[in-house]
Amino acid sequence: MDITEDINLFRETARHLWNFSIRSNANWDSADAFGEICKELFTELVLSRNDLTISVIPMDDNANYLSEYRIYKEGDGKLPLMVNREIPPSGYWDHPVDWISPEHDNDIRPICFFDFDLLGWRDLEYLRVKVLKCQSNPEIEGREALIECKHVSVEAINA
Repeated sequence: MDITEDINLFRETARHLWNFSIRSNANWDSADAFGEICKELFTELVLSRNDLTISVIPMDDNANYLSEYRIYKEGDGKLPLMVNREIPPSGYWDHPVDWISPEHDNDIRPICFFDFDLLGWRDLEYLRVKVLKCQSNPEIEGREALIECKHVSVEAINA
């Protein structure tokens, strides 16, 4: 089931809430509270609307990937991404592979929404993902990557 439109609604709602209601007085406690608020928003705007009983895609979390979702790009061309240079991941997203072919049967799963700045302006621009399978670039299999949400669709599977 494609849930991309509802994911985008969640992202816009959460982004607006942070940037215009919380950010101006934000501290690390605010960022933690925002993560909890986002779980409720995600549940209401994505899961409930689609009658899904699966995990929430969290905000800025270091958890494992979520097997209930699949990240994909329709069609051909290039899927740009920033791949982490190390396994386990470090803070460096500069592996030499910076795009993959979406025509192949890739297996990419989300970990969380990601922003580089947790206390400043947030765009909720990225999904942090785990690349489980990549036929065009098998050397990145098992690595984490950042993918701009605007380049992909999100599918709920095994729901």
